[in-house]
Amino acid sequence: MVPGTQTIAVYEMIEIRAIVGPEVAIAVTVAPTDVEVPAGTVLGQVTADKLYYPYDNAAADGRETAKVILGEAAPASAEPQVVTGYIKGIFYKDKLQGLDAAAMAELFAREVDGIIII
Repeated sequence: MVPGTQTIAVYEMIEIRAIVGPEVAIAVTVAPTDVEVPAGTVLGQVTADKLYYPYDNAAADGRETAKVILGEAAPASAEPQVVTGYIKGIFYKDKLQGLDAAAMAELFAREVDGIIII
């Protein structure tokens, strides 16, 4: 290395969470699904069965209220499965799926330079 120069390492982020800040994770039970639900998906909880499904602002069964952000991919499964959901944290906006203005309000979230703070 030449004196007076620096080496900067650049890493591609595959995390949904930003590098800084604490998060609060809870266990959530995701409903059976035919397809994988990717990490970073906003989830709502259906009132009748108490299972978590991808958030849908147009629904009227509980899914219309954003509750958590899926912390890990939920693979396709014929059975409900317990996975990590975040109720607090700092996330990359472009890694979140299903996030709209209503979900931002329900999660008490704010955006700063492409980072979502809940």
